[in-house]
Amino acid sequence: MVALVLTVTTGGVTAFWTPTAGASHQTIAISSPEGAYFVGQAVNLSGTANESVAEVAVYAQSGGDWQLLDVNQNGQFGADDAVAVDESGNWSVRNLVLSNANRMLSYPGNYRLGVVNASAVGGNDSLPASIAPEQFVETESGQTLVRVNRARLRGSFRTTDGQLATSTAEVTVRGTARGGRDLLVLLVDSRGRVATDRIQVPRGNGSFDVDVPLRTDDGQILAEGPVRAYVLALGRDDRAGDGRLPDGTNATLDALAAYVGDHPARLDAEQVSERFLGQTTEESGSDDLLISEQFEYVEPTTRITTVAQESQFGPEGIYGIPTGERMVVAGHTNLLPDDNTIRVAAIDGPSASRFPDLWTHDWNADGTWSVSLDTTGLEPGVYTLTVEADGETDDTVSFRLLPSSTNVTAD
Repeated sequence: MVALVLTVTTGGVTAFWTPTAGASHQTIAISSPEGAYFVGQAVNLSGTANESVAEVAVYAQSGGDWQLLDVNQNGQFGADDAVAVDESGNWSVRNLVLSNANRMLSYPGNYRLGVVNASAVGGNDSLPASIAPEQFVETESGQTLVRVNRARLRGSFRTTDGQLATSTAEVTVRGTARGGRDLLVLLVDSRGRVATDRIQVPRGNGSFDVDVPLRTDDGQILAEGPVRAYVLALGRDDRAGDGRLPDGTNATLDALAAYVGDHPARLDAEQVSERFLGQTTEESGSDDLLISEQFEYVEPTTRITTVAQESQFGPEGIYGIPTGERMVVAGHTNLLPDDNTIRVAAIDGPSASRFPDLWTHDWNADGTWSVSLDTTGLEPGVYTLTVEADGETDDTVSFRLLPSSTNVTAD
């Protein structure tokens, strides 16, 4: 019997193709996973087998011997890792972290996953920890290519121009985690107090969108001022940093959160952050992933910065508006769009009662908002505008509505 292995290299990625040595090799197959895999990711391992196969064994290869996967996740390689084939000819292992099932798969690269008839390679209730390539292709088997990628963590905290209003009791963090599903969110306020939350990333594309309370574990609201915000994902070993905290406990996410939160009261925000980073990404040999940001937790504000003709809208300033022209009122806020509404109204002026209220709940992430109206039918004179947001009047300005033939200048 002759086995051929063809290696094709395209664009720096090596793909493997092994022709089957006979029709019997097509009776066992592995259908998932295939394609891209991210270290730490839990997947469903599945496939099919013919009616003569009672159990299968799953192996992985990277150019050498095939290595058995610890599919029952007990830390041992042996007969207990055989997978039963059901009456319909299907076999599966749910929620298997491939990079834990065999440490070889925790390093980026091209690998092959293979499945064999367990009875053809095992004996006396055992499974070999490795199989030579020539034995594998001579055995009833199937295989698929998997590209192992480093775990990825991307995201950001939702703020407006780097600020979050104190009227908001939580901060939203959005992003994508490819690999491990468990994340730790850590917020450190200006006094060094800590708020933590755990995120379990849903299956699928790895995206998450979570509201994190701005409160410590004992219910204290975070202090105003700068807040250091972090999202942590663990590396290949499922432990933070080097795997151990200073007290000798395993550095799980829960243990890490307790360690950072339980600190001497004399520590300031920078020292608490150093305490956290020192046990995670800054520890020697760490492969943890981190999102790190800072935002200002401040009183809500909404201001009017510009009143101008729509055709001349640009520089900030309060300008006279010729009657009949369309005017724009614009400003800045640190409130979040969609969650809040800005209302502009005239409270004084010759035709204040005919001046329509203007509303918006849609503005840019930099906090710039604007509304507009047609001044046709309004009488010339001085008008006073007020802006209301978050249920409070924040700012008041006056502008002049001019006769239609008047040249425009800034007040």
